[in-house]
Amino acid sequence: MTFKANAFWKVGARGTVEGDPTAKAIQFSAPPEFRGESGVWSPEQLLLAAVASCFVTTFKVIAESSEFEPVSLGVVVEGTIQKGEQGYAFTRVVVS
Repeated sequence: MTFKANAFWKVGARGTVEGDPTAKAIQFSAPPEFRGESGVWSPEQLLLAAVASCFVTTFKVIAESSEFEPVSLGVVVEGTIQKGEQGYAFTRVVVS
C-alpha cells in the first residue's frame, strides 16, 4: 500500500495539507511557540492525531475479527518535544 499527502505553503505562516482528492484539505501552521498561528492544526498535533486515529482504527479491526463488540473507545495521545543536538524531536509519545 502506498499513501500520499501533499503540503503547500501559501501566505504568512499558514499552509494546507491534502491527502485523497475527495477529502477536505487541512490548514496547518507551526505552533505559536515556533512563530506560527494559533487556531489551526500544527504538524505536531497532526502527528499525534495520526497515532490516535491509527490506534482506534486498529483496535476496531482487531475487535471485529475477534467478534468483540465494544460500545466505544477513546484515547488520549500526548507527546513531548525537546531540543537536542540535532534540533527539536519528539522524545515521548504516550497513548492512554
